Amino acid sequence: MSAEKTPEEDSNKKTIVLYNGLIIDGTGTPPIENGVVVIQGERITAVGSREEIKIPQKAVKKNLEGKTILPGFINTHVHYAYDERNLKKWLRAGITTVRDLCPGESRMPGSTGGNLTYIRKRDTLNQRTDLTRILSATSIMGVPGGYGYGSRFSSVKEAQELVNSYIDDNVDVIKFAITDFEQGRPWELPTFEQIQAITETARSRGIKTSAHINLAEHLQWAIDAGVDDIAHMVVDPVDDTTIQQIIDAGIYWIPTLELWDIVSSQFSLDYRDVAMENLKKFYQVGGKIALGTDFEGFMGDFDRGFPRTEIQLMKKAGMSNMAIIVAGTKNASFVCGIEEELGTLEAGKIADIMVVSGNPLQDITHLEKIFLVLHEGIVAYEK
Repeated sequence: MSAEKTPEEDSNKKTIVLYNGLIIDGTGTPPIENGVVVIQGERITAVGSREEIKIPQKAVKKNLEGKTILPGFINTHVHYAYDERNLKKWLRAGITTVRDLCPGESRMPGSTGGNLTYIRKRDTLNQRTDLTRILSATSIMGVPGGYGYGSRFSSVKEAQELVNSYIDDNVDVIKFAITDFEQGRPWELPTFEQIQAITETARSRGIKTSAHINLAEHLQWAIDAGVDDIAHMVVDPVDDTTIQQIIDAGIYWIPTLELWDIVSSQFSLDYRDVAMENLKKFYQVGGKIALGTDFEGFMGDFDRGFPRTEIQLMKKAGMSNMAIIVAGTKNASFVCGIEEELGTLEAGKIADIMVVSGNPLQDITHLEKIFLVLHEGIVAYEK
């Protein structure tokens, strides 16, 4: 709840007041009945109940009776984010930020910064409030003969150089692969020392790391190297000791259940069911989960816009409605390193807000009933 109870009006900034709605602020705390959110310019200035918040006189007021006010959702694992059509569909569905975890543009050790076209495109697209915000990863880094998309290193030094060159280009996250069998064929693994060089170099410069892992046997290296998130739920059983180690290390896990649903359907595999069971175990003992679908990361019909299938499968795996909402808001913001600005409804944060008809704590499908979307304080969609 906001400590700022009487926001000052600023004649140079448009003030919007959302009132009379149920507030789910993304933190996981109980919802606020008869809630009020005050927005000035691109920032939230107050959040609380109608009894606590003084509504400015000169404001655009929106009565949201029967509706729920939430933070804009964040999809932490997508591809093809640089397509304006995808960005518009996401924003219309209340997904105000996406993290593209492999743009397909690679580089080699020794490259200098300043020559990644997708970073320039990200910066251009992010100037538009009619499009979902993009966060950009590296291409998937790997060793020669290893899984990935061209960004190769053969030594600890080359891994460090590659990470530094990407960070010089202002990427938002470093992604690398730890997998020796995938897509029906074997791949070369990096050494642990190379993995550790990636995570330590990124950490020293304040950038997060995401590990592409599909099998439980490779989780230990990610844990020991201090990776920030695991980009997929693994598709073979995970033991309780490993799960506890992941929790103790503070690592976030991105389920990508929609991906495993598609793969399982196409190849008659049990990946979805095993991944859901792993997620259930991880959730039940307090693991930190963030919403991510791997949109267009594989051949198949992914949900465009709202991640309906992913959320339905998270629910089926045993997650509560509130936990699913937190996974798509607060937890996702921590995965992306944007928790100071986004992910929860709090005074001072950027006004990325979605309003839905109904109450998603009672029925998770109400998240699909989009009534209003604000992006950086500007109305991007209103029913």
